[in-house]
Order: sequence, then structure tokens, then C-alpha cells
Amino acid sequence: MTMRPTIPARSPTLYALATLIMCLLVVASPALAAVSKGVLAVVNDQPITSFDVDQRIKLTSILGSGKKLSRKEALEILINDVLKRSETTRLKATLTDEQVDAAIDRLAKGSGTTVDGLAAKLKRAGISMKALRTQLLTNLSFNRILIAKYKIKATVNEADVDKKLAAIKQDPRMQPIAVYEIREILLPVELNDAFATQLIQARLVEAQQIQQNYKNCANADEAASGIFNVKVGKVIQAAADKLPPKMREVLDKTGPSRLIGPMRAKQGIQLIAFCGKRTISPEGPNREQIQRMLLEQVYDVYEERYIRDLRRTALIDYKDASLQLDQTQ
Repeated sequence: MTMRPTIPARSPTLYALATLIMCLLVVASPALAAVSKGVLAVVNDQPITSFDVDQRIKLTSILGSGKKLSRKEALEILINDVLKRSETTRLKATLTDEQVDAAIDRLAKGSGTTVDGLAAKLKRAGISMKALRTQLLTNLSFNRILIAKYKIKATVNEADVDKKLAAIKQDPRMQPIAVYEIREILLPVELNDAFATQLIQARLVEAQQIQQNYKNCANADEAASGIFNVKVGKVIQAAADKLPPKMREVLDKTGPSRLIGPMRAKQGIQLIAFCGKRTISPEGPNREQIQRMLLEQVYDVYEERYIRDLRRTALIDYKDASLQLDQTQ
């Protein structure tokens, strides 16, 4: 009779433990992959990445009259957007591509440009047209739900628009400001050099040579040509309230197209070319933008109530706890 080797029975405990470990690895893998891809939160299995947050911050800055969102605020908005999209899909309230195209066209015209011009503006800011389409599709589709549920009137009183425009015009930030255009010419000197005093004297002589050759701001480079190690800066625009009062006084007294200096500076000898002065008026929103803003304020009241209910049943997993806002119910 042939004896067979005894095979130990498989331990149920060890088998169950091994199975549990494998399951945990399978579950953990997407989470680990998500973190590696910069995922900041997952909402009902929908990831929101750091790139998404950056795009929303930039987009809001451009479309929201320069409003600057924090990363926490942008993430919360994107979380709400995921919930909005799920709800519009569930209720079959999503807009068509043609309706989104029409909304983009209205947005471009309201901003005084074309769709191509708007796309170019977004591209310069590092924003994809897809980000704009997604935002418009999400908000406009969800607004359809709000209108149907709360019987919202999709119109704004013209008197309210006039009142808002008048208030904006009186805003100190919208008042005309004086802007000085200046250009620096620097002759560097190492002040810790043993011959610093002699070098400064030599640099003063070279500065006088530049003054003699200087005609206007446009020929600053030519006036400084032939001088060793001279730095001619680009024309910069400085608001009057950002300049030191004494410098502003000297510029006004000297007048445009003149060269001020030479002066001692930390880096050496400095000359300031006064290129000109002009007044600019900040560009405020137009009537269509005001109408859209006032209408959005109406929607916001009802949207906050609706979103609060959606968040109660949503699965929201913050991958970065530092970006989680305190939610008061």
C-alpha cells in the first residue's frame, strides 16, 4: 500500500484573512491611484482633481469680474457641481449641445467679443473651453430644475439693474486712476568692492553720458549703448497711489519724456525715464452681465436649499482633509 504525503487542511481563519487582505488591496488601489493623480475629493465615485480646482479658480477670476476663489471654495463648488449633474441626469433636465453653444455665444457678446475671442482669452489664461462648457451646462441645466420646482421667474426687474449699475459706478474701485509709465536705467555697483567709491564716481560720469544722449523713453536703449554693464528695464505702469509721494511729486514737476537722476540706489546708480502719464477707467460690467448676476442671486437662494438636501445623502470623500470646509447644516 502506497503512503501519500499528508496535506495540511486549509485553515479557514488564514484563508479568510488572506481573502480580506486581497479585497482591501483591490479597494485601496483606486484610492492610491487617485491620490497619485492629484484627486482632492471623490463624490459618488466621481473624482475631482487638483487640475479641476485650478481651472475653476481661473475661470471664476475671468468670468466673475476678478473674484478670487480659495482652493477650499473652488473644491466645494466642484463638489456641488457633481451633485447637480447627477440630479439633472436623473431628472432628464440636461441641456443639449446646441443650447450650450447658444449660451456661450450670449456670454461672448455680453463681454464684447466673439466666441473665438472668448476662447482665445481663456487660452491665454490657461483655461480650456471644455471647462467653460462644463460649468455652463451644469448650472443652466440645474437652473431648469430650480425653475420647475420653485416656480422661479427667469426675468430681472430693469429698475433693479439700473440701481445696481449706479451703485457700481459709485464704487471707489471703479473710479478713474492716474497711471505713470516709467523705465529704470541701472548702472550696477558692488558696494562691498574695495574700490566702490571710485566705481560710483565713474558710474556717475557714465550716467551723465546717458543723460546727454537721452531724447525720450523710446531711445533709452540707444542712449545707454556703449556703457559697460548697464541694465535698461522695460516700461512699467504704476498707479499713482502705489508710487511714493516724493517720487510722484518729482515726476509731475519734471514732466514726461524726461530723465530723472542720477540717484544712489542699493544696486548702484539709478536713472528713471518718465515715459508719460495717463488716466484709465476700470471696465465695469454691462447691463447683460448685471442681469445675469442678479438672476443668479435669486437662483442661489433656492440652489443652496436644494444642494443641502443632496449633500445629506451623497458620499463625499475628501482626499485632502485640509481642503474641507466646515459645513453648517
